[in-house]
This record gives sequence, C-alpha cells and structure tokens, in this order.
Amino acid sequence: MSLAIWSLLPELGNIHGDAGNADVLAVRARWCGVDAEVVEVAAGAPTPTREPDLVVVGSGFDADAERIRDGLLALRPAIVAALERGVPLLAVGLGWELLSAGVELDGGALEGLGVFPGRAVAAERRTGDLVVDTTWGRLVGYEYHLRDYAAAAGERALGTVDAGIGRVAGVGLDGSVVGTAHGTALRGPVLARNGGLADHLLRLAATRRGITLGDGGGQLARVDAWNAAIAERTTRALGLR
Repeated sequence: MSLAIWSLLPELGNIHGDAGNADVLAVRARWCGVDAEVVEVAAGAPTPTREPDLVVVGSGFDADAERIRDGLLALRPAIVAALERGVPLLAVGLGWELLSAGVELDGGALEGLGVFPGRAVAAERRTGDLVVDTTWGRLVGYEYHLRDYAAAAGERALGTVDAGIGRVAGVGLDGSVVGTAHGTALRGPVLARNGGLADHLLRLAATRRGITLGDGGGQLARVDAWNAAIAERTTRALGLR
C-alpha cells in the first residue's frame, strides 16, 4: 500500500520552501517502510483521479492571492470531501489564510474557502524566530506575515507561543486545528525542522488507511537528532529552557 500526498499549487505557494512539506512527508513515510507519492496539483489543472491521503498547501505572495484562492476554490469539493473522510491537511501562511473564511488585503477583503472558520485580519508586519509548544512537541521555525488570525468557534489553536508573536491575535497562540485540518504561521518548511508534527500527520493518514508505520530506522533517528540539536541552540539563544 502507498500514500498519495497532494501538494496544492506548489508553483505559487513555495516562497519560503513551504511546498517542500509534501516532500518531507513522503521521505519520512518511506523511511518508515511505506511508499509515498507526491502529487503536484497546479493552478487550473484537473483534480487528480487518485484520492489524497494527505494534503499540503504552502504560502505565496499577496500579489498572487486571488489567483491562488481561485485555484484552491476549483479544488474545494475535493478538499472538503477529503477532510470529511479524515484526511490530514497542513496549510501554511497565505495558504492557511485562503482556506479560512476570508483575508484582509490591501485594497479590500478576499473571501476564502471556509475550511477554517476564522479570518485573517490586517496587522503590523511580523518577522523573526517563532517557537510554539504543541501536543506534538515544541515546534521551531520563523514567522513572516502581515496579518493576525481572528479565531472563531469550532477551532482550536495549534499551540502556545514561547517566542515570537504567532498569529492568533493578542493571545500568544499560533495556528488553527479543525478536525484533521492544521494551519500555522511556521515557515521554513515547518516539517523539515519538526518531525513530531510530520509524524502526527503521517500517523493520521496511516491509521485511516490501516497502514502500519515502521520506526524509521537509523536515518530517521539521525535527522531528528540533528533537528533537536538545532532547536536546542535556537531556543537557548532566545532565552528559553
């Protein structure tokens, strides 16, 4: 058995390498003994015939927001159907915002897909290191955004901000989780540096399909040890323990 990982609009949503989250999932799955295929779905392309086991959406430029939204809108029936089946989804930055109820942009608001019930609202530019405590461990990355996220009923934050600003307005939180859909401001790509979140998404996908993931052997352990060392240096530099 194998896993199909849909990477939506990677040609428009990869400004910080965030489309690479799909490749991270595929590589980690293979290390765990499960074949995985990344299915890239470009803007305007037909919906793939193979149903997804995971869905990844990266971040793009605001100048392309309407084009990205329209591309995602064409895929909305497939995205919603996948989430109803329990397929895990990860959306980052503008990709997350466009899957929300709406986004405030220069010149007006843009209606989103409504997968996440909150909205992206105008704020000051925020950049820098971002550390978030979550159920799947401490996540380390960086943030670069012009908007806060006004959460709504029916969603919970991805985690609590230890360093940085995060996205959920004024309350020290980042991200959104609705069912198996996960949104975050963490960039870099987030899954390359944070195996705990990657493995959480893979476990959701594997459990839904009745697939058993192996332990990943020495390669997975080495990569996670490297990332743990980098995260420790980063958090120490930020004054965290």
